[in-house]
Formats: sequence, C-alpha cells, structure tokens
Amino acid sequence: MFTSIPYDKNWTVYVDGEKVDTYELFDALVAFDATPGTHKLVIKYVPKELYIGTAISDTSAVILAVIFICDMRRAKRKDFEVEIIELTDEEIKEEK
Repeated sequence: MFTSIPYDKNWTVYVDGEKVDTYELFDALVAFDATPGTHKLVIKYVPKELYIGTAISDTSAVILAVIFICDMRRAKRKDFEVEIIELTDEEIKEEK
C-alpha cells in the first residue's frame, strides 16, 4: 500500500496496532506492506529535530532560572540598612 505522503524516514505506520516497516516508493512517497482487507491504520510523524529543539529549550529554561535565582540572591545581599549620622559644623572640624 502507498500513500500520497512525501517520504521521510521519520514516518511510523501501525497496521491493526502493529508497527510495520515503511519504504520509499517512486523516489517520493511513503509505502508499507499490508494484507488485503479492512485494517485500522495509524500513521505518525515525529521529526528527530523535535527532540533536539526540546532539549535546547529545556536547557535554556534551566540556565535562565539559575541566572534569575543568582540575581535575586545577589540583590538581597545588596539590601542593607544605612545609618545616617548628622554632624554639626564643630564635629566636622574636629574630624579633620
């Protein structure tokens, strides 16, 4: 049996719940073997780049979270109280 789907090795075909091998027909279409009769077909496509993209996105999210947490901790360390002391002119002269 063949389909009008352009061939790519990332296609997976299940006939009656069992995975079957796919092959390229006419240098263009997805084809697979099936016996005559009525069958339930499931055709799935999952590009391998999906996993690479997901890994890159997940890694980026973790790095961003670490940077955010470190920045928040650094900001908390910078928050400290400052005591303001007012000096009179005489006290300033004595300091010099």
